[in-house]
Amino acid sequence: MRTVNIRILHTSDIHGCLFPFDFLHGKEATGSLSRAYSYIKSQRNTFGKNLLLIDSGDILQGQPTFYLSNFINTENPNLAASVYNYMQYDCVTIGNHDIETGHLVYDKFNKELDSPLLAANIICTETGKPYFKPYTIIEREGVRIAIIGMTTPTVPYWLNEELWQGMRFLSIEKYTSKYVELVKDKENADIIIGLLYNTVADNLQAMLIISEKQRLLLSWKILQPTIMSSLVRRFMEGLLPWKVLSLTRELSLTSAMITAQRNILWPRASVR
Repeated sequence: MRTVNIRILHTSDIHGCLFPFDFLHGKEATGSLSRAYSYIKSQRNTFGKNLLLIDSGDILQGQPTFYLSNFINTENPNLAASVYNYMQYDCVTIGNHDIETGHLVYDKFNKELDSPLLAANIICTETGKPYFKPYTIIEREGVRIAIIGMTTPTVPYWLNEELWQGMRFLSIEKYTSKYVELVKDKENADIIIGLLYNTVADNLQAMLIISEKQRLLLSWKILQPTIMSSLVRRFMEGLLPWKVLSLTRELSLTSAMITAQRNILWPRASVR
């Protein structure tokens, strides 16, 4: 039997916050992706290729630099894609605010992003297949990790159709079951991660579905502290296999450690 340690770092709701500066009030801010990257680099120095960096959506809107990149300096590579490529993200789930930028922006972002942009429950109406990549498989030291992306199916209720034309948004619950079975049977996944951008209630339902199949890690959009009571936060931290490293209005950064023990039967995965 061999033990493999894998560190997973998860970001969410970056909203273009690259720099620790509040552009609205002209002063320094407490959090940013640049500051988070200092911690990410230290962990990568420790774990090397066994560090996975994933994001669950809402990156394309926020600071003025992103507006400039999305809608004005469009002849240059998308800034979010360039930053995520530099940071070596392993995969990203698209969020509703990313879709809010429109096809020209998020299709370009998808094309220029080195890592897969995921959303298994967004279907292309022309082909009947997922518009984005539904999942990705990452292998580290013989451990096969399946990461399934999902985003909120309520986008059509929130946004004008011109922003998501050619797409259908389907049930997370239904497609969670479908792709869990697929990555187990077809991809022989040892560990399954649901990288979901959705409401807490729906993500809990998806977690219950996958947990029945065993080997679950669930990563989701974390509520911002302005709308999260301390009770809810304690509940989430106790329920999830993720240690909350940072909760600020600018971004959230969470972390989990996987210990996978390989044997001739199903490997066992624990999280601490």
